[in-house]
Amino acid sequence: MPCTPRDPPYRGTVFVDPGIVTGEDPTSFQGVTYTGRGERRFFDRRVDAWITVNAHLFAVRYEGREIIEFQVNPEFGSKEAARAEVDTYASALGRLPLFLLSRVDKVTINDGYELWGGNGQDRSILIHTDKGREYIQEGFLEEVMIHEAAHVSLDGVHEYSQGWREAQVKDCGFISEYAREHPYREDVAESFLPYYALRYYPERLADSDRAAILNAIPHRIAFFDECVTSDTSVAASCHVQTARIHKLQGVVVGPDDNPLEGIGIWAWQGERANSGFGRTDSRGAFAIDTPEGAFTLDIYAGPGCSFVGWYDGDGITDIRDSAVRVLEGTQGLKVRLPDLPKNLPRIEWCAS
Repeated sequence: MPCTPRDPPYRGTVFVDPGIVTGEDPTSFQGVTYTGRGERRFFDRRVDAWITVNAHLFAVRYEGREIIEFQVNPEFGSKEAARAEVDTYASALGRLPLFLLSRVDKVTINDGYELWGGNGQDRSILIHTDKGREYIQEGFLEEVMIHEAAHVSLDGVHEYSQGWREAQVKDCGFISEYAREHPYREDVAESFLPYYALRYYPERLADSDRAAILNAIPHRIAFFDECVTSDTSVAASCHVQTARIHKLQGVVVGPDDNPLEGIGIWAWQGERANSGFGRTDSRGAFAIDTPEGAFTLDIYAGPGCSFVGWYDGDGITDIRDSAVRVLEGTQGLKVRLPDLPKNLPRIEWCAS
């Protein structure tokens, strides 16, 4: 018999308590090496777009995992000024458990008062420093990092898994209004921080918060207990649950057969929960996590609703019924655009 959904106990979980992880806790951070300048592409919320800059680059070492590259926007000026921004955040990142750093390859740092982000597709955490100073002043720096790292390291593994979906149904509700508003994009990250506090630092939570978390998401808590370990791996039982996730891979090229970077590919199956999105890298390559099924490939030539067509087996078409469906796990796809992205007409249609 269907249950009656309960109201979430929180608006958002990042700001439940600033003392879940503190600056006094140990860090796996070991050191920083400046490696020079290099062209890097990362997101900037101030313009709501991907930008390419000649960034200051730093190799940051953490015990128990490979180096994480910190990429600093050159707007900060000298390498010394860029290093100061790295020093602000590198140690705090090391206070996260290693399994949350397992898929984080880079941290990008921009100026500006914008929200942070965690991107599982390019395995990055996005920092805007004016907002970062606010997080530091209010005591929520590590809590925000946990949320964003969960997006990077846990979303792709768990959000499409059968076990996670079953836990959502059995809990009959969400830990926060934010998770309820975005059940596929935010639920894992919103649920993980209170779970982490409950399991690792219960004494740092108020009695009322411990009770609220236990009552709101007991099946999600059991899922995390079973599927998240204290090292950099995922528990064996989760590999069974996530076996239905497949990589759909290919390249996008222009009419001259040269690779195109930054092209968005939405593998669409009919609803957001069963679909996946990715962008091409500098080689024109994309790799998208999808569940089982057949997918249309919706092609976006820029940020936002820059939709230009559907994959038709070779190029693109503006007729939806002419779109070719591809199966999960398909590799070696080649999508050829008929013109440069800036010259392609936009279609007034967006997947939702």
